[in-house]
Amino acid sequence: MVVTRRKFLMGSAAGASVILAGYGVHRKSGLTLQSAPFEFLERTTGLRREVWPIPERQSGWVKSVANPVINGIGDCFDMSVMNNGEFWMWFSWRPKGGIGHCRSTDGVHWVHNELSFAPEAGSWRARVNRPKVLKVGNRYWMWYTGQSQKSSSIGLAQSEDGLVWSDVKRTPVFVAAE
Repeated sequence: MVVTRRKFLMGSAAGASVILAGYGVHRKSGLTLQSAPFEFLERTTGLRREVWPIPERQSGWVKSVANPVINGIGDCFDMSVMNNGEFWMWFSWRPKGGIGHCRSTDGVHWVHNELSFAPEAGSWRARVNRPKVLKVGNRYWMWYTGQSQKSSSIGLAQSEDGLVWSDVKRTPVFVAAE
């Protein structure tokens, strides 16, 4: 039976995040992406171990040998990258509960890891993550997920420099129906 990467990942959002991350182990699912002469996915379920080769990609993308490009600052995920004459990256920074920012001239070597958008304890955005940043004219706009213990919502912040952010309004711009 031929199992494609798509079939393998169907029903497993965690598996998709491992592929996108390009390395590492997803702790809850037990999925591992490994690099060798051939890439493969490994999934352990109970006593059973499954290994699936990843077919050669037809898109032309090649994983950088420099991976991971950000390391040693804790879990980072869901990034938004923009070229402002140099690369700027905003990313979910789990240990800080907020959105980090760093810069790079080549997209491989990143500096100035700093908290760019902090959570607000006890509010609908007690944790903030998943930034999506656009620059329109001279203003930056960031849509982000705000999370409380009860729910997740979408917020919108703006910035003149891409570093210091303020909410457009004190409440979410999108709240999922219950």
